[in-house]
Amino acid sequence: MKLNAVESCLVPQQQTHLVHLALAGYPREVCGVVFSHDIIVQYRNISPDPEHNYDAEIDMGDNDIKAIWHSHPNGPNTPSDTDLQFIEHCERHGMHFRHIIVTLKGVFEYEAERDATSSAA
Repeated sequence: MKLNAVESCLVPQQQTHLVHLALAGYPREVCGVVFSHDIIVQYRNISPDPEHNYDAEIDMGDNDIKAIWHSHPNGPNTPSDTDLQFIEHCERHGMHFRHIIVTLKGVFEYEAERDATSSAA
């Protein structure tokens, strides 16, 4: 699976809102969903190690999900190995949406590149 950095699907005010949520949750990771009607929802991080991971009860079958977002409080603006495993899992199960990483430096978006056979389905 190839992952590409993509131009943001969020307007600057939404990006600023995500950075504020990340700051409010620091030093823990915060997470949530951007829905297709551009509503940003924060979910409770239920990870046993919230300073290094996130987990949330998100209905992954919801067709209105535009993106999944989470913060990297002290980490890089690129997906971690755990993030990559999650993205691969989503793609294998037909869940195609953007993955947004929020850091204190800004908002960074990624999308898995689909091959010709998977995009034709």
